Amino acid sequence: MDHQTLMNVYDYYSQPVVELATGETKANELQIQLFDQQVGYWQQVLVFPTISEVLLEMAQATIDKLPGDVILSLSDEQFLDPRLADALIQFANAQYPKRLVIQVKQLGKTDAFKAQLRRYRSQHIWLLSMPWLDVLTSPRRAMLRRALPEVNVVKFDLQKLRDQYPQRNDVIQFIHEWQQLTTEAGVRLMLSGIDSVNDEQFAKQLAINYVQGNFYAQPELPRL
Repeated sequence: MDHQTLMNVYDYYSQPVVELATGETKANELQIQLFDQQVGYWQQVLVFPTISEVLLEMAQATIDKLPGDVILSLSDEQFLDPRLADALIQFANAQYPKRLVIQVKQLGKTDAFKAQLRRYRSQHIWLLSMPWLDVLTSPRRAMLRRALPEVNVVKFDLQKLRDQYPQRNDVIQFIHEWQQLTTEAGVRLMLSGIDSVNDEQFAKQLAINYVQGNFYAQPELPRL
């Protein structure tokens, strides 16, 4: 082997979530970056590769120093872990009325998943879901309608939407369909990947609730 990694180097930072109508920072999402030692740059890690104690330390450090709520991304295994759930619920209740928001990749897929959603929601914790982009055109749509009332926010990445739907009107139609579904369920819609003033104007035209992206805060990472 011409290369061997002895240690993975991670760093975390927070990215603000802005309420588009007011410009107010409503939350900060904790994000982790991994330094790829083979190519020499940082890349975002979508699921935290760490233990529950570190997750709680990160949340505590952030919620005390930054405005708004704090968002943690969990893998399916972390989301269903009863010990982690107990620790997060204890933390959330101690911080109330500041809110802990748990971000998961999908809506309820199993009875255990849906039961955990309901447990978190009963304990001052909000749930944020990132559904697959093809869910509206697949048999999962019926499941989606049933699961939507279990979450508080649905999020899509604008850049990924543009990759999936190259035509602007197709992106608009996709978002309009989701706005109808989320409005019926009393759920809010978030658009991440806002990287320019044009992206922000696009979100305003669509009356998106919350936005997020490098346009509002560019992450500063350490140099190795």
